[in-house]
Amino acid sequence: MHEPAAPVTARWAEAIVAEAAEAVIAVDRDGVIRLWNRGAQVLFGYTAAEAVGQGLDLIVPERFRAAHWNGFRRAVESGRTTGGDRVRTTRSMHKDGRKLYVELSFGLVHDGSGGVVGSFAIGRDVTARHAIATGDATAVSTAGTAGTAGTAGTASARPEGPATAADCLGRDAPI
Repeated sequence: MHEPAAPVTARWAEAIVAEAAEAVIAVDRDGVIRLWNRGAQVLFGYTAAEAVGQGLDLIVPERFRAAHWNGFRRAVESGRTTGGDRVRTTRSMHKDGRKLYVELSFGLVHDGSGGVVGSFAIGRDVTARHAIATGDATAVSTAGTAGTAGTAGTASARPEGPATAADCLGRDAPI
């Protein structure tokens, strides 16, 4: 018979997040990056030293920034995201300027009294899969090798394109 498993320690949880293949990003209430794991480095091209302390504009394409911040603020102020537990496909960008499609799940981090202290996203690169699905041969040939483009997920296909982070965070915010 096996001994009861020891509870997961904070150090063990830290190591899991740090080494996860998926990008794990956490930001404070102001949208300043506070956690950037190895998966985020591989996906977006920025080291943790380059990303931590920066705003999310680092990976949010310029044309989506106003909508992103509107939705982000709404989620932080209301204390809830929209979209529930659904994984969404959204647009982002790599350090080298490549356009990325990323499956992301979002959540808010609450303090002991229920106040929002930040937000997090967990994601993976689906650029190649999105390009194949939409027939975008250019994106297929330029898709990075960093992510797991063939992985399964519940991407939301909409006629006007992929969902935005706004669908999860507050309505107007692609991440």
